[in-house]
Amino acid sequence: MSQFLQESFRQYKDRMRADRRFEADCKRIRQILENTKVANDELYTLLLSPMIEVAWVDGRIGRYEQDAILRAADIYDILRDEANFFVLMDRLSTRPNSKEYEAWWKIVDDGLHDLPLGETAALASHLLEQTKYVAGLGQKQLFGLWRGHNAGPDEVEVLKEAEKRIKALERRSASKHSLDKESEELLKLVPLVKVAWADGRITKKERKLIFDSFFDLGIRPTNENIQRVLSWLKLSPSSDFVTKSIHRLKERFEALSEDERANEKYSLISHCTLVAEASGGTSDFPAGGKRICDEEIVAVKRIASILNGAFDRGNRPKGGRK
Repeated sequence: MSQFLQESFRQYKDRMRADRRFEADCKRIRQILENTKVANDELYTLLLSPMIEVAWVDGRIGRYEQDAILRAADIYDILRDEANFFVLMDRLSTRPNSKEYEAWWKIVDDGLHDLPLGETAALASHLLEQTKYVAGLGQKQLFGLWRGHNAGPDEVEVLKEAEKRIKALERRSASKHSLDKESEELLKLVPLVKVAWADGRITKKERKLIFDSFFDLGIRPTNENIQRVLSWLKLSPSSDFVTKSIHRLKERFEALSEDERANEKYSLISHCTLVAEASGGTSDFPAGGKRICDEEIVAVKRIASILNGAFDRGNRPKGGRK
């Protein structure tokens, strides 16, 4: 096969993967919201706003951009109502102004106010990926035999502004939960959840070990704590949320004495390793296969590296580095 055809085929496969990721992002957003009190047709319609804004950047919405936004609306199940369809088509045919976007973002912010931090972080991540996908549909390019898409400079600028707004949703949610005692309690479980999700799925053994860790890690099994962890096991928390949580945990360790810090760190890493081993094994381990998969090994090492920063910092002599 000639290089020309190979490049054409590669671009085609990349576009198919991007299409599948977009639909997956839409479905994840619906999953996050569908069993919550905040879910309603108005909120789902307003969550299309960043895609609509970036689609309008060149003064018109093209067929590919319109189809993508309608596909998202269909997955959100808001097109079953004729009134919702007319509202959406009005925004796709008449360009909204900046004041309208600001008002819509305010409603979204208020609507997500009571959503737990983990769900808000995950929703923000998928919302941003959706917007990036639509931004990439704005400028058409020809790749070999296939007509592809790419974000032009105007789309990139609007995308940056949309990213700021989406990230602001997560920051405000983090601020709202920062003094939540239950949220602080659950910090120790975030590394375990991260390891369990490392291979892209949660097994029954991993799930059981995480809940069994409540007692060992000193976490109260309140209904709110259990529901929050269940949400993490249903939808993988965003990498940004996990990283920030582990760094917050490291800061807490830094405030402890040297012995307490060492006990906390080794206890947590030990629990992470148990979770990593839960879905693996060799002939000596009933699960069969490798004892710990490569993705879980990387996750445990990353967590240990961050927590070691707290341990090493506590052991540095005053006045300089060790």
